[in-house]
Amino acid sequence: MKKLSWLILVVVAAVPCALYAQTEPTPSSSDLALPAMPHPITPVPEIGRIWAPSPPPQAEGFGLGAPITEKGLEVPSPTPQVEVPVLSTTSPSTVSSAPDVSPTVAPTFAGVVLAMGKTTPRPKVELDTTLGGLEGFNGEKGLGWGGSIACYDPVSPDLGLGGSLGFYVMNSQVVSDNTYTTVPPSAPSTSPGQEVLAQTNTRFQILGSAKVTMSGSNLRPYLLAGLGVAFISDTGNVSEIVSGNTVAYHTLADNTQTCAVGEAGVGLKIPLVQALDLALEGKVDLLYDPKGGTTTTYLPFQAGLDFGL
Repeated sequence: MKKLSWLILVVVAAVPCALYAQTEPTPSSSDLALPAMPHPITPVPEIGRIWAPSPPPQAEGFGLGAPITEKGLEVPSPTPQVEVPVLSTTSPSTVSSAPDVSPTVAPTFAGVVLAMGKTTPRPKVELDTTLGGLEGFNGEKGLGWGGSIACYDPVSPDLGLGGSLGFYVMNSQVVSDNTYTTVPPSAPSTSPGQEVLAQTNTRFQILGSAKVTMSGSNLRPYLLAGLGVAFISDTGNVSEIVSGNTVAYHTLADNTQTCAVGEAGVGLKIPLVQALDLALEGKVDLLYDPKGGTTTTYLPFQAGLDFGL
């Protein structure tokens, strides 16, 4: 009985060991040769772009003794987005991430760029036309008429450089006392008389001029100065008058001469409409005759219009 009990115990212990020996061993991770599974790092998304997770790696395994392939979920790559700066039209309380693309004003060679994109305007050319009276002194006393036209190119807001053309006609008369001898039928006699010299002086002059205008609200005074040359033509006649009667008369030969001219004057501008002013001016003209060595003075008083071209 004792031997039979030990035999039963040996059989009971041997059966599980035999069953365990017939079972296939479970393969280890090294036998499966599975690839390493790196841990994906999720990138930080950028503004304006969409990021999709990378597809999981493929792994091959064994199931029920046969190799199988496991595939991860395929996610299509996102379409590249073109970043276009957009100006925000939201309310002031909304924060916009769009870049500042406001236009900037760059300096130009034509002029100095001011605020608001404006440039300093260039002054316009000025055209002056005047007409008035003329008074002569020295050897030619009388009254006349004339005028001038001038053009100035402003080199600064107050200073203009240019030239002027003038045309003047003056009638003068010079009376001198004289004694005339008459021979009546009875006896010779002397009588007091006068010699009258009447002349017409025509003058055309060309000057280089400068004009300085004082800035003001409405009335703008200005100064004139110029140097140039004048071409003068004289015509006239001489009459001898005795006791109110003309006893002799003869015509003078035409005389032409060239004189140097210096001019200075003052004026006043009165605005009328845009780019149009009324000008009142008075000048002094000094004419020097190099042949005769004489200087004649004239005073033109003129009024006219000034145009901004």
